[in-house]
Amino acid sequence: MASPEDWRPEAWLRLMLSREYLRESQLEQARSIADATGERDLTPILLSLGFIGERELALAMSLRMGCAFADLEKVPVDSTALALIPREIAQTWLALPLKKDGNNLWVAMADPSDREAIEKLHECCGCRIIPVAAAASAIAMAITRGYSTPEDGGASR
Repeated sequence: MASPEDWRPEAWLRLMLSREYLRESQLEQARSIADATGERDLTPILLSLGFIGERELALAMSLRMGCAFADLEKVPVDSTALALIPREIAQTWLALPLKKDGNNLWVAMADPSDREAIEKLHECCGCRIIPVAAAASAIAMAITRGYSTPEDGGASR
């Protein structure tokens, strides 16, 4: 897992720069906007300007936290895992169950550091939750796909 130093904004931004997800000039532009608007978190500015995408953000988060990253266009979802978490819970916490192995449930999350979401998911299924970073929009689309069936015209399970 990441050290406390890795959680500081500057460490996260250095990671984005070192992985070439972000250029120095883009970071400076985002900082200028943050200074002008009083915004403390550069993430929404970087996303809104298109300097980083959700996928890059999730990849950087996985590296920073020392957890896995899931590209939900390529990772299959296990129906056994999906059945453990109701659709409403998955939508509320933007969390998609991917795989169950023993008492472990791997769950794609937009924010794998969200302790409250991890606890709620654990309460729901009784499994040890293993957070996996993924892009928020990819999770939302996968929830729609995963919790619908062809027989019911796409209605939720």
